[in-house]
Amino acid sequence: MFDAANSATDPNGQAVHYKHANATDIGIGTVSADSATYTQGTPYPTTAGTLLKISDGTSTGATLTITQTGNGVNWQPQVSCLPTSASCGWHGGYDTAIGTDAYDTFNGIVDMTGVTYYANAVGWTVSYAFTGLDPAEKYTFACSAARSKLNTEGTPGYPIRIAWVSISDADASTNSSTAGTTDVNADGLTIGYNTGDNHSLGYVVRWTDIEPGADGDFSVSVTHDPAAQDLFKAYACSVLLLEEQAATVIPPFTPTVPSLSGWGYGALLLAVFGVGAFALRRRNA
Repeated sequence: MFDAANSATDPNGQAVHYKHANATDIGIGTVSADSATYTQGTPYPTTAGTLLKISDGTSTGATLTITQTGNGVNWQPQVSCLPTSASCGWHGGYDTAIGTDAYDTFNGIVDMTGVTYYANAVGWTVSYAFTGLDPAEKYTFACSAARSKLNTEGTPGYPIRIAWVSISDADASTNSSTAGTTDVNADGLTIGYNTGDNHSLGYVVRWTDIEPGADGDFSVSVTHDPAAQDLFKAYACSVLLLEEQAATVIPPFTPTVPSLSGWGYGALLLAVFGVGAFALRRRNA
């Protein structure tokens, strides 16, 4: 059993950023704005790696590989704000409100400063492939993103930057996403939520009881809702979690043998073989 977490936006140059020492930092895209180290167009530093156990930093044996298709996505560090500066509105990503599902899931492990955002064209996708999983185990996957804080609480906000998140190549899974997200095809495999105005809601896309199958892998992909703002604007996962679930322990069966006091041999056979096997007559005391 393990918990592993990944921040998909690089912390370099961000005014405020936290990431647990044992969380990984794997992402995709090219940087969209100057930061302390990277200039515009610089590819994300790491697109694949081994996930680590949050508990002790040792390897989980699982590998995360992030790829993109379409016109190419961008990643944006949050470099222009300090916590006391309300003017920028944390437009490059911000943690969700206290008490939300996303806050409870990721707080203290990885934060949401920075976003991985849309290519300026229809049809972009970002995919997260997990390999090296134990076919005998079950897993939980969770991810979330939140573009802004100030704009969420004011006007105009980003009300239709809807992302569709899909799971594939798993033998089984259960949709356990935050209430209020949309089960797009009513099959639990594609979940929609607003990645723009997600600060107050704190939605999480989550699947539990994921069975990776004999090949030990599964994938999650993110794209835009076809009806999203400008037909393509939405955000991929800023943070994600993979958990190997605890095995379900089934206690051994202990049969209950009824008292045979005052009954003949036939009662013993009845207890073992079931009602209807024998006619039973109580002997005289």
